[in-house]
Amino acid sequence: LGPTLAQWQTRLRAVGKSLVRGRPALAEFYTQQQVAQTYSKERFSEEPFRKIEEQERAAITRLILAKFGARTDLRLLDVASGTGRLLSELVPFGVTTALDGSQAMLAEGQARFRDGVRFVAADIFHPPVTERFHVVTCGRLLRHLEYPDRRRLYRRFHELLRTDGDAIRP
Repeated sequence: LGPTLAQWQTRLRAVGKSLVRGRPALAEFYTQQQVAQTYSKERFSEEPFRKIEEQERAAITRLILAKFGARTDLRLLDVASGTGRLLSELVPFGVTTALDGSQAMLAEGQARFRDGVRFVAADIFHPPVTERFHVVTCGRLLRHLEYPDRRRLYRRFHELLRTDGDAIRP
């Protein structure tokens, strides 16, 4: 289980950083090339965050296996995919779409995943994606959104999921 939002903010403040909150701030922050290039190293290289990230990734695989077995024909969507840190857990199960509003973040993911992933630069609230998915994942976007947008995001998950699908928010 990861830290609460209050714990996360406290940890960030202790090292002179702050949590980016709200859609406008997200758009401004994550479109920066420097942020995209250092994202994984800055957030997931040190404990306890490295361990939390490992647990999140393992949980995704376990949840997909529990629901769908070892199928490889699934359609999967990673919302706010960023640099693609969760994609390696999704690709073995089928066709994967990485959706993010930041082209800079997606470019980092595209450099790592050449096959099996379709990259879409778009806002989750207005995605050009019309298909339905077996699995929708969303890493850390929720902690950045205010409550009304969180509710909207959950509605979008519902709209994008197949009737037999699952949303996974590690």
